[in-house]
Amino acid sequence: MESSKPTLVLDIDNTLVCGRATKRPGLDEFLARVSKLYEIVVFTSGNRERADRIIDHILKVNVARRLYNDSCVRGTKPLEILGKDLRRVVAIDDNPLAFAGNEENGLAVVPFSEWSMEEEEREKNLIKLLPLLEGISSLEDLRPPLKQWKEGIESELKLPSSC
Repeated sequence: MESSKPTLVLDIDNTLVCGRATKRPGLDEFLARVSKLYEIVVFTSGNRERADRIIDHILKVNVARRLYNDSCVRGTKPLEILGKDLRRVVAIDDNPLAFAGNEENGLAVVPFSEWSMEEEEREKNLIKLLPLLEGISSLEDLRPPLKQWKEGIESELKLPSSC
């Protein structure tokens, strides 16, 4: 059933795309696989017009809900605004501070930029998350395995020290 799917909240800029909409390597495969298991929500701190263009023309999956900069609170993306059971919500963003207040739901990826495109392996952060996201999608509470994953993998992702 569609409504029993957990929710996957995705940032756009420097998480899925960069610049004028250069796709992160592996994005299409990532979206194709997670969209079978999760309800996809896009939550961006960017403006509505640009975000809608990217969602409509680049992300080739059904996006259940779109949230923009006017839904952000002091630079954060409050997941409570979704009205969902937060035990069944995962948020992916390149900025770990974006999910302040909901850290247990968040997974940070290395920011994607055109300048780092030659670092193909580093840019496949989304693909590296697939085994985790696929493995936990049927659980009642996604947060404990997210915590275990982060404790074991964040140092490998080389996140900024400000995390």
